[in-house]
Amino acid sequence: MSQPKEVHGSSRGNGDFLFFVCSFGNDEPVEEIVKSYGNLPTEVKLIISGNWKRRFTTADMKSMPTNVEFTGFISDAEFTSLMAESSGVVVLTKNEFTLNCGAYEALSLNKPLLLSNTLALRGYFKNVANFVDLRSQESISSGLRKFQNGIAEDDLGSRWSSIRDMKKAWSLKADELDYELDK
Repeated sequence: MSQPKEVHGSSRGNGDFLFFVCSFGNDEPVEEIVKSYGNLPTEVKLIISGNWKRRFTTADMKSMPTNVEFTGFISDAEFTSLMAESSGVVVLTKNEFTLNCGAYEALSLNKPLLLSNTLALRGYFKNVANFVDLRSQESISSGLRKFQNGIAEDDLGSRWSSIRDMKKAWSLKADELDYELDK
């Protein structure tokens, strides 16, 4: 697999990184995540996807924490590969009633998830993700720290039955919808 485009930081290790799925939209707490992650140990990198130029200048990039990297634009294949190789996936929004595509993409790859603590996301991913309160810098830091320490992967092992049940429920709903559409 090709390396992500490195804008800042050193190259990633073998799955020793978290992958923050980001489009740099206004609803994504990029600055908060970078600030929190910059205060955490540097062994586990945070790789952030998306066009960082929507939020940062080249001068801003020079002062980014050493454990944070940005991919810039990458192909779908590179994106999927990064997600698959990561030790966990971070997908966050400040908006209620938003279902992030990155969350179900990570779930399909059986990746530990860190999501925003919104009613919609908690209702949809209730037993298969870890949640952070974006109103609290401590909650963000704590959630990221747990992911760095591998707790999220341990938690995921106990969640397999919930994930299987969720996938089964999704399949049943899809079948019901197909049936209704075919009427």
